[in-house]
Amino acid sequence: MLLSLTCQQIVYQVKVKLSAIIDDTGLRVNWHPPNFAMVHKVAIVGGGSWGSALSVIVGESVERKKHLFDTSVKLWLLREEVNGEDLAELINRQHENVKYLPGIQLPRNIVNQN
Repeated sequence: MLLSLTCQQIVYQVKVKLSAIIDDTGLRVNWHPPNFAMVHKVAIVGGGSWGSALSVIVGESVERKKHLFDTSVKLWLLREEVNGEDLAELINRQHENVKYLPGIQLPRNIVNQN
């Protein structure tokens, strides 16, 4: 996907990277754009043991950085069945990948999409 950035977005990104500017009094102040907020969306492709473990870390991280990220993290996995039930539905309902990462709770903001 090709991103097209406006001048305002580029300036914002540069200022965010610098994280602070100096005002007239020499104090460090954080710069926040007046009417511009860019929220990033996160998706994890693969719902095996690695993808599930990564979703725990990412899910908790985006919850702490709500000002930067959409708090809903999409987890994409292949259709599989566990004891006759769809694994994706089990993950959404129980917030646990009972097949690949049993016993570990996934954050509530992990939403399975397939």
